[in-house]
Amino acid sequence: MPEERLRLLGESLAKGDLTDLFGLTPFDFQARIRDSAKKILEVYRSTNAAQARGETITPAAQWLLDNNYLVEETIFQVKRDLPRRFYRQLPTLKLPDGGSVPRALALAWTYVAHSDSSVSATMFKSIVQGFQSVEPLKIGELWALPSLLRFVLIENLRRLAVRVNRTRQMRQIANDVADKVLATDDSADRQSILSNFSAHAQDTTFATQLLYRLRDGSQNAGKALEWLEGELEKTGSDAEEIIISEHHTLSSGNVTTGNIIRGLRLINDVDWTVWFEGVSRIDTVLRERTDFAALDFFSRDQYRTAIEELARRSNLSEYRVAEKAIELAGHAAS
Repeated sequence: MPEERLRLLGESLAKGDLTDLFGLTPFDFQARIRDSAKKILEVYRSTNAAQARGETITPAAQWLLDNNYLVEETIFQVKRDLPRRFYRQLPTLKLPDGGSVPRALALAWTYVAHSDSSVSATMFKSIVQGFQSVEPLKIGELWALPSLLRFVLIENLRRLAVRVNRTRQMRQIANDVADKVLATDDSADRQSILSNFSAHAQDTTFATQLLYRLRDGSQNAGKALEWLEGELEKTGSDAEEIIISEHHTLSSGNVTTGNIIRGLRLINDVDWTVWFEGVSRIDTVLRERTDFAALDFFSRDQYRTAIEELARRSNLSEYRVAEKAIELAGHAAS
C-alpha cells in the first residue's frame, strides 16, 4: 500500500473514522495475551504431534513449528513492555458500541489490517505521521507502538493457528470417513457412515479432502461422491466451487502466517529509538528551536520524561508543555 494511502488512513482515524477497526472490541489486555499464548501453544503441540505421526501439514502449520521460539519471545516482550498499569494509562478512543480502546492500539490494528500483517518501519511511520497531522501522540504512546504492533500480529497468529488446527482436524476426519467408505461394499453401511457427516459436508476443508480421497474411480467411491455432491447442492455449492474456496483460504493463510513471522523478526531488528525520534512531534519542535539534537540520548530522554511529568500535573498537552518550555527558555535568555 502506498505511503500516502497509509498517511490518509492515520489522518482519518484521528478524525474519528473507525471503519477500519473491524473486529477490534474492548478486552482485558493481559487476559487476552495469556489466552493467545495458551491457544498458540496448544496448536503448536498438536501440530508437532501430528507431524510426528506422519500427517501432512500445511505451510502455515510449518511456520508455526519452525518459529515457536520467536512467538514465545514475542509474547514475553509484550507482557514485559505493556504492564497493566501502563496499558490503562494510554489515551483511548470511543468505539461505535460505546466501549473504548487505546488509540495507539487502534493505529497498530489499522496498519496490520491494511498490510496483510506485513511490517515495514517506513510504512508504519506513514500511518503514525498521518494520525499526528491531526492529533500528536503522547510520548508513552509512541514508545508503546512497537509492542502494540507485536500484540496485533500475535492476535492474527492466534486466529490463524486456530484455523490451522481445525483444518488439520477436518482433513483427518475426512480421511477416516473415506477409509470406512472405501472399505465396505455394503450400500446400507456406506449410507449409514455418510449420513453421520452431513453437517461436516458443509465444511470446505472436509469436503475438499473427501473429494480428493474419493476420486479414485471405484464403485464405492462413486456412490459416496454422489452423496457429497448432493449435500453440496443443498447449500447452492458444488465441488469446483469448494475446491477453489479451500485453495484460496489455504493460500491466503500460508501467506499471512509467513508475513506475521517475518514481521515479528523485523520488529526485533528495527532500532525503535531512532524511529521514535523520527516520528515524535515533541522531538521535532525541540530540535528545531533548541540545541536538543546536540545532546546525548540519555539527556534527551530526561527532557522527555520531564515534559511527561509536567503535562500530568497540568492541563496542558505534552506538546504544549514543550512549546511553553521553549518560550520560557527564550525569555530567560533575552
